[in-house]
Amino acid sequence: GYSALASIYPAMLGQMGIEPISLNAFNDSRRAPRTQDEIAAHLRDLSKIVGTLNYDIGVLFLDEGERLVLVDSSGREIS
Repeated sequence: GYSALASIYPAMLGQMGIEPISLNAFNDSRRAPRTQDEIAAHLRDLSKIVGTLNYDIGVLFLDEGERLVLVDSSGREIS
């Protein structure tokens, strides 16, 4: 969330037939997670959301979309 990818990535997924749900889908780099604590908090939230919605995967973009972290349907980080 909060990166320039917020306006691009969901549309790309939709064109591939994937049903995305976007959270914090607006460009505001000041609110993006930077510290390890902030990233961990975002990952905890993402894990809960993916599990609650029974989705297959969750994606957290970091560093303005240069890195990403994946979470599986059980809420575990995929490395």
